Parts: sequence; C-alpha cells; structure tokens
Amino acid sequence: MANPPKVTMEVNDELLMTMKAGLVFHGDNVSNHILKRINMTESLRLLSLNDNRFVRYFKGHLDRVVSISLCSEKEEFLSGSLDRTVLFWDLRVDKAQGLLRVQGRPAVSYDDQGLVFAVAYGGHIRMFDARKFEKIATYNVKPVVTDSTLEASFSPDGNHIISGSGDGSVYAWNVRGGKVARWGSTDNEPPLVRWAPGSLMFLTGSSELSCWVPDLSKLGSVTITK
Repeated sequence: MANPPKVTMEVNDELLMTMKAGLVFHGDNVSNHILKRINMTESLRLLSLNDNRFVRYFKGHLDRVVSISLCSEKEEFLSGSLDRTVLFWDLRVDKAQGLLRVQGRPAVSYDDQGLVFAVAYGGHIRMFDARKFEKIATYNVKPVVTDSTLEASFSPDGNHIISGSGDGSVYAWNVRGGKVARWGSTDNEPPLVRWAPGSLMFLTGSSELSCWVPDLSKLGSVTITK
C-alpha cells in the first residue's frame, strides 16, 4: 500500500504557483469596512492588557499612521505614516530608533524571524535588513495611482512575499530569486494582503475577501514537514 503524501509548512516556488482562491466572500468593499473602525493618528500608544492602561506613548510621525507591524522575535515594531516616513521602534523606549523616507503611502511588514522587513509604496516593494536598516532587494509592480495602500506580507518561513499591485493583481515573490507568480483580478485597486501565521494560506481583500490555498493535485510530489 502506497504511503500517503506528506505535507510541509515550507513554502517553495512550485507550491506557490498552484495557489488558487479556495474560498471567496463577496461584499461591498469588505476590507475598507474593517479599516474604518481603526482610528489612527500620528501618535502610537502601548496598551497594557493586564490593567487596561496606556504605559507608553510613541511620538515621531507628523501625519496619520496607516501601517504597523510587530516583530514576533523582539520587542520592536515598525510604523508607516502619511508623512512618507517609516519609523523603527523599541517597545521599551518612547523615541524612534530609526527612520526611512519613502515616496508614497507606506505599508510595512516584518518576517516571522525578525531579520527582514518589507516596505511597500507606490509601485515598489523594498526589502531591508532589520539589523542594519540596509536595502537588500526591490520588486516592482504597477504603480498605485489612487489613495489606496500597496501591501506586502511574508510567508511563515520568510522565504516568499505576497504583494498587491496598482492594477489589482496579486504577486508572489521569492525573496532571493524574484517573481514566482501573478494572479489577475477584475478589480483596479490594490488588494490588502495577509499571510495566515503558520499556515499554507494567504488572504486578499478588496471588493471581495479571498482565501488562497495550494492545489496539491498539481504538485508532482508533496513533502510536508513541520
């Protein structure tokens, strides 16, 4: 009797190219309804869940904060603002520890290891070394010409990144090798994108919310290990 195929949490190019929208929720701008509930200003606050009080205020941006990404491995986070800056923060200090200037509305994303982060804006996804704050790669998509946000999100193993595009398409990138796949869309706005933590699934949201999963039937052999 043949052994059943094993399943792995490691994401490779072959698996990414089989991704398809396995579940789609239709609605009137689903993602924007979520965003409108978030009241973001130019200042950030750290809330203690133990006693429900603010323990630290982070001030440095000159305009509304539109993106935040926490580092899961360290007490650090990134913030992006309409003032066209990305600030690097230590949760224990109320002053920014680093600054990047960008030419557009930024969205930020840490990889799960906290070694690399991405900044998406305009028509670019730029990768940076989190330890040195140095740029290590740039991927280009169709520019965003509206006030919408271009987003990017890392796979759980940090080897791939999913991004939106100004024409509504979704792109998959190998961190070391470049573009792996592109999926078209009938929307003309960049989708919000998030990779589900510890999962072989990512989500995109625009006029509909889609859950993307690999089509294992298209893989010659599947090896799945944790």
